[in-house]
Amino acid sequence: MEARELGFDTSLETEEMSLPRIRLVQALSPEAMEGSAKPGDYILPDGSRVSEIVGVLLGVRRCRYYRTAEGLMCSSIGATIGTGDPGGECAQCELAKWSVREEGERVPPACTLTYEYLLTGSYGVAVLSISTKSAGHVASQLNTQIHLFGAGTVEVTLGTQLVQRPNRRYYIPRVLGFRPVGRQLPDGSSESQAPEFSGSG
Repeated sequence: MEARELGFDTSLETEEMSLPRIRLVQALSPEAMEGSAKPGDYILPDGSRVSEIVGVLLGVRRCRYYRTAEGLMCSSIGATIGTGDPGGECAQCELAKWSVREEGERVPPACTLTYEYLLTGSYGVAVLSISTKSAGHVASQLNTQIHLFGAGTVEVTLGTQLVQRPNRRYYIPRVLGFRPVGRQLPDGSSESQAPEFSGSG
């Protein structure tokens, strides 16, 4: 008897699932405050602290998050329809648009576009989030690899980089290199799709 015959199924909605996550520690992260991790460390799903992560890019999705001092107000997995306050279509929302101050300075959207990457490595399968507000160039690098060579064909090594602003210091992911991984062919052999790359990102 199959599981489906017993009422079990694999057809689930996004809100019914919770994926393990890889988190990047900042100075005010709880782990840094209590001394169990350093700013710039990654925390893997099993709680391990590492300075670099290696994973094959299985996919990417767009998300939007609007936060205020009161916390998360509105979010959208897929960056299409927001849930919360204000909610509605992201493309029409003023909070998702760039604005310009009187002196001509461009102001980024209050609602942040974030890319979430599904990675697989020694830690299993996990999600890494990269905000376009702080690390848009890094997201663009990963997106380009997925676009050119396809999901599951590129392994990325990520370290971290300290960004220093006049009133803030924080860490962002830093691409250390890309490596092609074999895409399985019908005859059992593998075909490399992506060229190898090493650099500072």
